[in-house]
Amino acid sequence: MASITLLNQTLGFRNAKHLLRRTAFRYRKQDIDSFASLTVSDAVDLLFVPIVDPIPEPQDPEDSNHPFWINAYIPVTTIPNNGRKRECVKAAWFYNAISVTSIRHKLVLFLYNNFTVAANLGGKATEFYDYLRLLDFYAYDSVKDLALKVTYNCSMLKYLDNNSNSQNAPNENYARELLELFTIGKGPQIGAGNYTNYTEADIVEAAKVLTGLSNDNDRAHIDPVTGIPQGYVSNFNRHDSSDKTFSSAFQGTTITGATVEADLEQEIMDLLNMIFSQVATAENICRKLYRFFVHSNISTEIETDIIQPMTQTLMANNYRLEPVVKQLLKSQHFYDADDNEATDEILGGMIKSPLQLLTDIISVFDMNVPDPVTNALDYYKNFSRLFVLRAYLEAAGMDLFDPPSVAGYAAYYQAPNYSKYWFDSSTIISRYKLLESLIAGRNKITDSNTQIMASLDLVEFFQNSSIFTNRNDPDTIVSDIVQYLFPESIDADRFSYFLNDIFLDGAMAYNWTDAWQDYLNSPTQDDSVIRPRLEALFSFLVNSPEFQTY
Repeated sequence: MASITLLNQTLGFRNAKHLLRRTAFRYRKQDIDSFASLTVSDAVDLLFVPIVDPIPEPQDPEDSNHPFWINAYIPVTTIPNNGRKRECVKAAWFYNAISVTSIRHKLVLFLYNNFTVAANLGGKATEFYDYLRLLDFYAYDSVKDLALKVTYNCSMLKYLDNNSNSQNAPNENYARELLELFTIGKGPQIGAGNYTNYTEADIVEAAKVLTGLSNDNDRAHIDPVTGIPQGYVSNFNRHDSSDKTFSSAFQGTTITGATVEADLEQEIMDLLNMIFSQVATAENICRKLYRFFVHSNISTEIETDIIQPMTQTLMANNYRLEPVVKQLLKSQHFYDADDNEATDEILGGMIKSPLQLLTDIISVFDMNVPDPVTNALDYYKNFSRLFVLRAYLEAAGMDLFDPPSVAGYAAYYQAPNYSKYWFDSSTIISRYKLLESLIAGRNKITDSNTQIMASLDLVEFFQNSSIFTNRNDPDTIVSDIVQYLFPESIDADRFSYFLNDIFLDGAMAYNWTDAWQDYLNSPTQDDSVIRPRLEALFSFLVNSPEFQTY
């Protein structure tokens, strides 16, 4: 029986790996060891401790006049090279995500997939930076409060055309996605234009509520709560001041139209209060949280025993994310400790996104990337923009913060495959060539001659990592690394394959022992024997199904 009840025990190594992989973009050996010694409750609480990002503001090192353009320019229309600068915003977010052990960046990604804005269609680079800051501000806080701020956000206003929505020229794009994707969700269609949770007529009425907002190219209107620039009412006559009456899905609620500008935000808030008072809204968000952090399969049992208690928690806390996410991550169910059913596949039950695969490799091999402060050009241009963003993530099907539609990435919402969408014939090459590229320090995905200004030395990693307890013994080496890399243990045949067929390549164990000692004793430290063996082992492990899932 699925149980949301607290798992009241020490986390342990296995569960620490699971928790950190699902919640953080950085988890090194020392992080796993540290979390493993904590209780489940204390470990989860630690992930929510406020942290400071190492990069508070992105820069563009290729713009010699204004490398820190966010505050160097005021009107966003005067910013040059916005495509490149949007990539700099992405690169700064990525560096922050891999530099701290915290759940905050995973929650930002969750919120992004819920309130999607494609960076290349959501205005200028500065506006998209403001949008990500907004998600970050509300990462632990109220989704309901965020919905109001997103409505006024300049990037969202442009992306879904609500800046052109007026009483004389209605635009229903934002109103439709607010209901269908961002909040309550459709539900089963029960008639023409009737989706159970709302109707087409409700979209029309919601669009009327949302008339009259404009984006602010000068970034002069600052939200007093977040301190982030937002849109405003440039001409109140564009607003539809009539009363708006909704269908029985919303209990026939009538929202009084604002007749003066000062009342417009309250009218929008009345709309959001109506939407978020529906249990279906909380249920929809909780199902999204479950699929993001736990598993795509929501059975009748999961719906009753997990989703419904989460729904109660979410609504009781005014839609604040922290209480409900903690409830889920501390539960027996999250660690598959609530039954004896091995086929639940919660641990190792989802395919890693391309982003997760990359950050996992950086984490587990404790890989260094160029420092964006002291070596900005190599980080922002050569490593992040040309390799991570353009060569790898795009080819792997996850153009970061530029999904193919307003619904976000299919892996997070599209039944029945969900995370399986990350892995197909068009994306497999980039995934399998990722580690090869990082080892070579060159882009092996789209251009084998381009240096990426970062490389992974697996001999150095092997020699210095605390993972390995006996570097002379091949059996122990494979056992140590498999336990570290994989979410679950493997059977004897699989272990033998990695040990004998891949690592030893048919040789005897003493051949490795002798080669390792020769390397340690050699004045020149010739690694021509050990390096190919380590690279073969680690490459096969990383490209195995066991590591590609989490």
